[in-house]
Amino acid sequence: MAFRDAEVHRRVLSKQHTIFGVQVTVKEVPGSAMQLDKRRLLVKGFQESTSEQTLILYMESLVLSGQEVDRVDYGVQPGVALVTLDDDISDFDQILAKAKTNKLHGKTLTIERLPVTDAVLVTDLPENASELLVKLYFESERKSGGGPVSGVERNSSRHMAVIYFKNPASR
Repeated sequence: MAFRDAEVHRRVLSKQHTIFGVQVTVKEVPGSAMQLDKRRLLVKGFQESTSEQTLILYMESLVLSGQEVDRVDYGVQPGVALVTLDDDISDFDQILAKAKTNKLHGKTLTIERLPVTDAVLVTDLPENASELLVKLYFESERKSGGGPVSGVERNSSRHMAVIYFKNPASR
């Protein structure tokens, strides 16, 4: 599956997907990174008991003055979150330097930039999942978190597909 929109990519990767009662695996396609996400940071290593408000205030202390955290999406693993800023990251090195000296509850957090990928691989597809069904499933924002699909490359014998998403004009 390929994405031209980082938000659609994030939503699809964050969900579990079931087609015809079979749980399929969705991963990034290796080597498909286009660029780094301009507003999102992966934050790891905070205590599970850290409140969302504390994490927001901590992250806002690391970024440029006036920049704010727009949202926090927690990962499946404890102590992992995707932090979305309200404006583009202007100095990632400064954020890293501040994070090294400013601990949160005694812990130095790991902060990473995220690649915006142009492809995601869907594996473990059931044999009876047609190209049309896979396309319709990943076009359904409600079901998959996806969006408009521009193409599907289905390999039935290997139970996998690469799905290409359109870049919505509204994003």
